[in-house]
Amino acid sequence: FPQYNYRVFAQRRIRDHFEANRGVTDPVVQRELLKKAQDQLEVIRRQVAISQLYPHKKTVIEQKLEALHNYFQLILNLPFQIVLLISTFYYITMRECTKCKSNEYTNKNLVMMVNECGHPLCKNCVENLFVRNAGPCHVCGKTLRKNNFWEQVFDDPLIEKETHIRRRLRKIYNLKKDDFPSLREFNDYLERFETIVCNLCFGTDVEETEAEINAFKEANAELIEKNKKRLDEDQIWIMQNLKEDRDMKNRVDQAHDQENKEVEKSAVKDTKAIMDELRESNVPAEVILDRERKRQIEQELEEKEEAARRKKRNKEILQDRKRMAESMSFSTTQRVSGRAFEYKPPRLLLNGPPIPSKEELEAKGYLQHIRAASMARVAGGFTTHTGCLRALFDSRVDLLSF
Repeated sequence: FPQYNYRVFAQRRIRDHFEANRGVTDPVVQRELLKKAQDQLEVIRRQVAISQLYPHKKTVIEQKLEALHNYFQLILNLPFQIVLLISTFYYITMRECTKCKSNEYTNKNLVMMVNECGHPLCKNCVENLFVRNAGPCHVCGKTLRKNNFWEQVFDDPLIEKETHIRRRLRKIYNLKKDDFPSLREFNDYLERFETIVCNLCFGTDVEETEAEINAFKEANAELIEKNKKRLDEDQIWIMQNLKEDRDMKNRVDQAHDQENKEVEKSAVKDTKAIMDELRESNVPAEVILDRERKRQIEQELEEKEEAARRKKRNKEILQDRKRMAESMSFSTTQRVSGRAFEYKPPRLLLNGPPIPSKEELEAKGYLQHIRAASMARVAGGFTTHTGCLRALFDSRVDLLSF
């Protein structure tokens, strides 16, 4: 059957008859059932032939089944590595509560919340764990308050934590370039700020870093309070651009309002003139109204012709620019020929023993005393081997230079 309902109904009836007569063992009854089934099969074939003569529209269930079938066909035709990569990427990017293990696949309305420690929780777990408005984190044990949770925006909780830390530190480290005697000291101040953010994000020397922040806050309390209402060059530039955008928008709105008012005035004036002419003139009203309709039609035609001419002119300009771009040549008159570039790895001049390879680092146990690189640093290209090789190179570069 081309129709979904008829097809499913026939399949269900056939299945029910088979289930009902499964225990029949009498040969006579079996022959009667077989003859009856053959007659029913002929009836179904005639109904199928009749159904195919009429057009039909697929139901919502058929459309979903067809889309699902096409999706699985696409997945089956893809190589195994690509399917594994897609599934892994979907699993990694899918948000999941670390407490109740609910994710976006099982709960479409999942809302993730995060606090200053950076360990996300779903909204239901926050409501259940922090009934008394305070409680420990289920991962690090840090005491958290329910009011300090906010809705997670970024997929990576580490970015949420870094954003929160930067927002908090910007209220303290708000010194400007003019507050330093030299550019070098200002750059050192910015570099130290980034180091503090990195330490708080990755939990490195947190107590010492917090003590440094408090000491900086006490030492520069007057300057910090003064700079709270003071804007730097970047903020001034942003404010100026925003002001220019607002002024431009206001000018455009005023021009549109003025144009609309003029159109309304002209329409009122024309209507008033027509009413005066109808009241004072001896010409029949049908003639006056017919003349006004013709004038409006002519005006609309003129506007359409003007729009068509403008469109044609813009099209010609675009074609001219396209021809100029095609005929334009950026090639130089003199070509420099020579040997093709050949990459050669740099030679590291050592005055000591050679640096071991990455395989030797792992085999000889060099990496046992090196802190493992986090996922964020690996994504940036920094691995555990990089730090170890750098340390070995610095230790051997001038070892036997005497």
